[in-house]
Amino acid sequence: MNVDVRPIGWVHCAQQWHFDAPRQPGLLENRATIEILPEYRQALTGLHEFSRIWVVFLFHQAAEKLMIRPPRLAAGSVGAFACRSPHRPNRLGISAVLLRSVQGARLEIREHDFIDGTPVLDIKPYLSCYDRFDLPVEGWLKDAAPEFQVVFAEAAVAQLAFLAAQGVPGLQGFLQHQLSFLPDDAERKRVAQIGETEFVISYRTWRARYTVDFEKRLCAVTEVFSGWSEAELAEGSADPWQDKALHRAYCEFCKRGGQGSGFGVQES
Repeated sequence: MNVDVRPIGWVHCAQQWHFDAPRQPGLLENRATIEILPEYRQALTGLHEFSRIWVVFLFHQAAEKLMIRPPRLAAGSVGAFACRSPHRPNRLGISAVLLRSVQGARLEIREHDFIDGTPVLDIKPYLSCYDRFDLPVEGWLKDAAPEFQVVFAEAAVAQLAFLAAQGVPGLQGFLQHQLSFLPDDAERKRVAQIGETEFVISYRTWRARYTVDFEKRLCAVTEVFSGWSEAELAEGSADPWQDKALHRAYCEFCKRGGQGSGFGVQES
């Protein structure tokens, strides 16, 4: 039997890459819009009265896998149906998100886990009387890695704010959810250990330095720096990501603010 499923709309948001999106909805105070096709606008009648909605969508950038190693699982794998990985048969997802407004065929939402261009297949209201269950955690989660608190130094906060204003809004959220579990996991993350408790994690052409207190389960992000070297940022050099102008501006911002050079080796 063939099943005909067509998108009813698409998500538009700042998260462009799969690693920009939180692992679950509700983890970040991010925002997005869902543009519903005009022929389905009537189906939105009455939806504005609900505070949360279920969004059924397609993980359009994921590939099918049957066995998954979830981010919180330190070792081993589980079946795709025993976790929430996007890599699953049919690549279907469902998320409960905060609904802020319905304006015509446009839905303003918050606390989502989508990336830009996500196809939306269906929408339903969240009903707390039916959708909330107070049950103990079951399965492999009882043996999951402990959560780490992620904090940001004052310099890192300023650096992240500058980058967000310049079109790199996903970096702070990426650091928040990548470092919350197994922050030293170099096998599955672009992480390099540079000291006994100091690490660097990569985000596209950007890098973030952080320290880990394993006893207190605390990650402290101390700075963000360019993944390009000073020589690689020279005028006329190859620019495969088309972002070197931003890196140069960022380095100037760091120098003006007394936050080093903006490169991995800071000025003394």
